[in-house]
Amino acid sequence: MLENFNGKTYVAFSDLCGFKQMMNENRKKAVKALDCLYESVYDIQNDEDRLRMTHVDAIAVSDCVVSWVTNGQLDTIVEFLSWFHSRMIKKGYLLRTTIAYDAFCYQRRLQLRNLQKAYIEGGAYISAYLGNDKAEPGMIILLDPDSNNKSDVPCIPKSNVWKWQLCKKTKN
Repeated sequence: MLENFNGKTYVAFSDLCGFKQMMNENRKKAVKALDCLYESVYDIQNDEDRLRMTHVDAIAVSDCVVSWVTNGQLDTIVEFLSWFHSRMIKKGYLLRTTIAYDAFCYQRRLQLRNLQKAYIEGGAYISAYLGNDKAEPGMIILLDPDSNNKSDVPCIPKSNVWKWQLCKKTKN
């Protein structure tokens, strides 16, 4: 079970590319893609050899995954996302991911037999979600924070280059 989190951190929004088209053309393929997405996140989180991943929490909803680091370290979420993208590529699917740094809050909420709730909000989540259309399929992009004081963002070089590519676009 995920622990509550409230603070500044890196949040990533990952989207399964082509899901809507798969749903329109071949529902079985779309369901298989979702199974692969959920399975990949589960496997990464439960791999005992990847102890650093214990600092990454994630929620999957439909064809999207929201992930965040509980230790505030960019390299932790980059490692998680690189492994996640690689695994999906090997299975024949591309993701597009945007990472943002800002305030973020996750709270577990009451679970009933027929209702599960999670409270997610914050500038990092909104920025990562809204910026996702800027990423091409197969890419992971770190978004430029809107603040003028970039010195409060950990693990970032002091350059003016803020949008960068971690994984090259691959062909299907």
